[in-house]
Amino acid sequence: MIIKSKKLKNLNMNKNTYELRKKVINLLYEIKTITDIPRINVRITENDNTILGLAIIRKNIIFISKRAIENYDIRLIVYHEILHTVYGIKHNNSCPLMKETINKNEILEKSKIQKIFKKYVKGV
Repeated sequence: MIIKSKKLKNLNMNKNTYELRKKVINLLYEIKTITDIPRINVRITENDNTILGLAIIRKNIIFISKRAIENYDIRLIVYHEILHTVYGIKHNNSCPLMKETINKNEILEKSKIQKIFKKYVKGV
C-alpha cells in the first residue's frame, strides 16, 4: 500500500532511509512498553522548512522528516505524532508535548515526555 502525504514527499527506501526509519520504529517499541498501540505506518520524508512531523488523525500513519530525526528531539516529535494518529489529540500550546511548534534546542527528558503521554492516554 502506498501511503503519501499532500504536504511532504516520502524518501525512497534505501539503506540511509531505513536507518532513519529504524530510529522512529524503536521509539514506537518504547511507547508499546507504556501502552498498547496499534501498528503504525511510518514514512520518512524529505526535509520541509516548516513541518517536522505529520500524523493522519486516528489513521495510524505518521510522517517524520529527515531533518526532524537528525536535528531535533525525535522522541518529542514521535510521541506527539502518536497522540495525534492513535488518540486524536489536538494541539495544546500550553503543553510542552502537544504544542504546535518546537525549536531546535528544545529537549524534554524521556521521563517527562512519558509522564505527559500517559496523562493524555489516560484521559482518552
